[in-house]
Amino acid sequence: MALLQQGAQVRLACRRQSTALPLEGAVYCPWSEIGNTIETAGCNLLINATPLGMEGTSPSGGQNESGGDFTDLSFLDILQPGALVYDLIYAPRETFLLRQAKAKGFAVMNGLAHLVCQAALSFEHFTGRAPDPNIIEELIASL
Repeated sequence: MALLQQGAQVRLACRRQSTALPLEGAVYCPWSEIGNTIETAGCNLLINATPLGMEGTSPSGGQNESGGDFTDLSFLDILQPGALVYDLIYAPRETFLLRQAKAKGFAVMNGLAHLVCQAALSFEHFTGRAPDPNIIEELIASL
């Protein structure tokens, strides 16, 4: 939502239509199913928020299972040069998606910092005290 408010063009790519439709109405942006062509032409930020590539998930990617991995990464070929590929997954630290994106010269980032920031917000929510930002930065740097 914040990206849209700043004038960014946002496209959703979901594994299932049932996941995309509520989001499409909330953020007013086009979507496609993963497995079809993902419209990434000219994008300078790609965020994977699916469990694809997550450690400990099923490699078969069956209909009732989560996980597995990307079988087609051709969408990387049409990203804008210098794009950032951000995978919210943090285990493994370098997913197949991130390895392939790095090999193509893109900047990459995993989900560890996101996880730490979520933990900090949860800490504040439950204790009423904000954690020391210096400790958060040190923790992220140590990962």
